[in-house]
Amino acid sequence: VDGNAIEVAIQYNEGFNEYVFTFANSINTIDGGSHLTGFRTALTRLNEAFEGAGQECLARSQGLRAAMANG
Repeated sequence: VDGNAIEVAIQYNEGFNEYVFTFANSINTIDGGSHLTGFRTALTRLNEAFEGAGQECLARSQGLRAAMANG
């Protein structure tokens, strides 16, 4: 993004629960903030691009494990 490198690792598992931990500058942002909003928006757009169905995108976030780093 504008010359910044972003690393993303994504893995699916069989779980249904959501556990979200967000950090900005090594500080836990318990409310998520713009980092989480941006990730969820990008994930939805990616799913819509590949599957073309908004309803399916909601189900695809179940069992998702992801880690991001701004390098």
